[in-house]
Amino acid sequence: MAEISVNTEKKTDNATSTTGRVTKGGSEGGNKSGDSGSRGGYKSGNRGGDIGSRSGDSGSRGGYRGGSRSGDSRGRSGFGGRGGFGGGGFRGDSRGNVVDLKRRVRRFDMEKAAWVPKTEIGKKVANGEIKSIDEILEKNIRIKEPEIIEKLLPNLEEEILENKRVQRVTTNGRVMRFKVIMAVGDGDGHIGIGQGKAKEVPIAIQQAVRAAKLNLIKINRGCGSWFCNCGKQHTIPVTMVGTSGSVNVKLVPATGGLGLVAGEVTKKVLSLAGIKDVWSWSSGHTRTSLNLAQATVDALVKCKEMKK
Repeated sequence: MAEISVNTEKKTDNATSTTGRVTKGGSEGGNKSGDSGSRGGYKSGNRGGDIGSRSGDSGSRGGYRGGSRSGDSRGRSGFGGRGGFGGGGFRGDSRGNVVDLKRRVRRFDMEKAAWVPKTEIGKKVANGEIKSIDEILEKNIRIKEPEIIEKLLPNLEEEILENKRVQRVTTNGRVMRFKVIMAVGDGDGHIGIGQGKAKEVPIAIQQAVRAAKLNLIKINRGCGSWFCNCGKQHTIPVTMVGTSGSVNVKLVPATGGLGLVAGEVTKKVLSLAGIKDVWSWSSGHTRTSLNLAQATVDALVKCKEMKK
């Protein structure tokens, strides 16, 4: 009977020691719950969530992974024993620590301020020495101030050729912006194409309009159709092909009253330029609106280079 009692005590001791090991094994995850409030069970038995483990230290950082993801401050806090609940802490800034977005985006004033010319051409326009835009364009002088165009051509019309969202991949994730392609013209032989990008559509439109005004050119019109010969400037003088990238646009003079036989983008560009009747063919990747518009303008420029 004595031997049996001894064996029983040994088994009990083994069970006790085994239980002690279990308790010790979970002490790093669960029994360090004194530190779990601040570190959320960082050394948990089952690797108790390294993402939200340091949420107690996160404070305004919004979790171990930073403020851009607003942190998993309460997720995966600790599964080893009772290794804490990840602490509370503050969630931080859910927008990636961007306090004021307006400081990082270049903004254009919606209201036009008084124009103060900075270039020599701008000063001559402001003083009244230059009264026509053709005086500048015929001399191939580069225009650096859009206010020159606004003063000499106050009746410019604007058309949106394309408005879409584009993305740029950075270390903080994908940054989305808006890309706008604009065309400006007076319907009397002047046309310009420009594009702009910004985080907001109105700002992108203003950038595109500004670029289009600086790219303004003058084209030649005439009556190049053999079946018309009216002598009016309602179409182009000769057949011409314009190219931009993989896009080719062919313009052919048409008789009066036909209209613009062209796609949507090409039709807007020709209408702003003052062309009323034309045949057009296009090839290449015409879904690229910028290349299609630039190819159309290139064909109009080449018509200007041809002698009548």
